[in-house]
Amino acid sequence: MRRLPAILAASLVALLLAAGPQAASPASGAAFPEKGKIITVIMPWPAGGPNDLGARVLAPLVEKDLGVPVQIVNKPGAGSQVGITQLAQAKPDGYTLGVTALPTTIQLYVNPERKAIFDAKSFVPVATHTLDPLAIAVRADSPFKTLRELVEFAKANPGKLRAGTGGLLTITHFSIIQLEKATGAKFSVVHFEGGPQQMTALLGGHVDVNFDFPPQFMSNLKSGEMRALGVMDKVEHPYVPGVKTLTAQGYPISSATARVWSAPARTPREIVEILGRSIKKAMDTEEHKKRIGELWMVPRFMDSDQTTTYWAETEAQIRPIMEEELAKQKK
Repeated sequence: MRRLPAILAASLVALLLAAGPQAASPASGAAFPEKGKIITVIMPWPAGGPNDLGARVLAPLVEKDLGVPVQIVNKPGAGSQVGITQLAQAKPDGYTLGVTALPTTIQLYVNPERKAIFDAKSFVPVATHTLDPLAIAVRADSPFKTLRELVEFAKANPGKLRAGTGGLLTITHFSIIQLEKATGAKFSVVHFEGGPQQMTALLGGHVDVNFDFPPQFMSNLKSGEMRALGVMDKVEHPYVPGVKTLTAQGYPISSATARVWSAPARTPREIVEILGRSIKKAMDTEEHKKRIGELWMVPRFMDSDQTTTYWAETEAQIRPIMEEELAKQKK
């Protein structure tokens, strides 16, 4: 996501690090994990979705490395709020982890209407597993061959271009706002109830451009029905090679779903480091690379501290957008 002023992001990083596992006793992770214990990973979404499937690729490899069972337990509800609340309230001993997708988790607690009892300080990130960036795509018959052409038209003709999202206040919606704020472009935003409806609308000519994850439209790209104009990341997307990032095209904007394995706050740092090293080792295996690729996910390891920084920077971007959009709805 586009960086905000360094002071704001740095202050959030400091708060998150202060709430992390640094205060643990030096020997607290010496015997972790104990034989016979089970590590439970709370999955706050239903079985079968991308978050669930990605975790189920990683878990058995971590289990093999640590020598204890690592079980995924689905606790869906309220857009992941039910399971994440349970994670925040769990014992900080390393035996209860959870998948906290960013920015979804942030969007829950920065929205006062959600009445979440957790925030960033409720968790210690263990490691980032995958980071799936969004892309900007149009139909193949669109007059816009480049992202710059699209942006310049949207600046000169505010509201004329219809941009599809997967829903109000979702990451796809926020990505449009990011581009608008960075460029001065203005789109007419059209919300749908998810990626499939969003894609159908674009192909049917009901919207002009979509902000979505490349796996949602890979078959359409390969068939020649659609054209990708840019990837919202700092590096090119492995599944759409040759499509430049927004940064490379002069728009320093990133937007992605990061799937983070987290622990409750106050989990000892030694335990977090043991778990993080195991995740890294699992992700480096050929089996993981093959199976995660089959799910069209992008592996992107970040350790606890790197993920803490990423979390803070993401919140610094999300919070003002959320506040602004909620204020608009109340008018």
